[in-house]
Amino acid sequence: MGVVALTAGRRRGLGLGAVAVLDQALFAGSSFSINILLARWLPPVQYGAFALAFFVFLLLGALHTAVLTEPMLVFGAGVYRRRVRSYLGRHVVLHVLVSAVTALALAAGAGIVWAGGSTAWPSLLALAVAAPFVLLLWLLRRAFYIELTPRGAVTGDAVYFAATIAGLYLLHATGHLNAERGVLAMGLGAAIGCAVMLARLRPDLRGGDIGWRELAVRHWSYGRWSALGQALFWASGQVLVLLVPIVLGLGALAGLVAAMNLFRPLNPLLQSVQTVMLPSTAAAASGGADVAELRQRLRGYLFVAGGAVLLYGLTLSIFSHAVLHALYRGHYDDHRNLVFLFAVSYTASTVVQVQTVLLKATGNVRVVPAIWALSGAIVLVLAVPAMLAFALTGALIVVILSYVTAALVAWRRAQSLEVCV
Repeated sequence: MGVVALTAGRRRGLGLGAVAVLDQALFAGSSFSINILLARWLPPVQYGAFALAFFVFLLLGALHTAVLTEPMLVFGAGVYRRRVRSYLGRHVVLHVLVSAVTALALAAGAGIVWAGGSTAWPSLLALAVAAPFVLLLWLLRRAFYIELTPRGAVTGDAVYFAATIAGLYLLHATGHLNAERGVLAMGLGAAIGCAVMLARLRPDLRGGDIGWRELAVRHWSYGRWSALGQALFWASGQVLVLLVPIVLGLGALAGLVAAMNLFRPLNPLLQSVQTVMLPSTAAAASGGADVAELRQRLRGYLFVAGGAVLLYGLTLSIFSHAVLHALYRGHYDDHRNLVFLFAVSYTASTVVQVQTVLLKATGNVRVVPAIWALSGAIVLVLAVPAMLAFALTGALIVVILSYVTAALVAWRRAQSLEVCV
C-alpha cells in the first residue's frame, strides 16, 4: 500500500512539474515572441524606444515581485496556508493601490522625457496604461503555485500569449504598429489573461480576518530589503538599457537588446527556479532543517540552473550568426560577439541569484542588497568609460566583472548561513 501511495505521489509530482514547465514555456514564449516580432517589424530607433519602455516595465516588475509576489510565496506557503483566498484578496487590493501610484509616476516620467525632447515619451505613456494589467498577471500566475495548482497559470498565460500576438500581428498587417501600440497590445492581452485567472482563483477581496496592519508589518519587514535588493540587482546590469541610449543612442540600444532577446527565454526558467526554491526552502527552514541540508539544496539548484544557463549560452554562441540573421532579417548580424558575452553574463548572474534566493528563504534578506550594491557600484563607475572606449563590448565586460564579484561575495555569505525564520 505504501509503495502504491509513493508511486502515485511521484506521478502527481511529475505531472505538476510538467505543467509548471509548460507554464514557464508559455510565459517565456510571450516575452520572447513580442520582442522578436517588434525587432523584425520596427525600425531600430522605434524598437529602441520600445526596448527602453520594456526595460522600465521589467524594473517595475522586479520591484512589484519583491514587495508583493515574493512575500506572497513565502507567507502564503507558511503563515497563511489555511487562508490562501483571503490572503490573495488582500494582495489584489494592494496591487491596485500600488499600480495607481505606478501609473501616475510613469505618466509624469513621460512628461519629463517629452520635455527633454526624446521620442520615447509615447511608449512610457502607453506603459502607464498597460503595466498594471501585466503586473497583475505576474502576481496571479504565481498565486497558483502556492497550492501547487499551476494548470490555472497555464490557461491564463496561454490566453495572454495568444491575445497579445494576435494584437501585434493585426497592427502590423494594417500598418498601424509602432512602439507605443506594441506596449498597449501587451496590456490588452494581459487584461484578458487576468480575467481568466481571477475566475479560477476567486480571491476573497474582503480579506477575511487578515488585518491590514498585520499584513503591512510582515510585508514591510520582508519586502523593504527584497525591494532594495531587486533595485540594486537591476542597477548591477540592466541599467545598461538606460545608459546605452544616453551614451551611444537608441540605435545602439536596439542592437544590445536584439542580442539580449536570445537569452530572454532564460528569465522565466530562473524565475521558476526561484518560484520552487523560495517557498520550499522557506518551509524547510521553518520546519527545522539544519544548515547542512539547506546548503545541499543550494548546490542542487546551482547545478540545475547554472548548468542549464551555461549550456544554453554556449550552444547559442556557436550558432549566433545564423540565429541573428534568421530572427532579424539581417538587421543585427554584426552583433554576434555580444551573444557570447551575454552567455557569460547570464551564467554569472544565475549563480548570484540562486544564492540570494537561499538567503531570502532563510530570513537573511538584509544581506542581499549589499551583494547587489557592490555589483551595481562596479557597473555605474566603469560602464560609461568602457562604452566610450569599446562601445557595447566594453559595457558587457564590465557587467560580467560585476556579477563575478557579486557571486564570490554571495558564496561566502551562503557558507556562513544562519537560519533566521
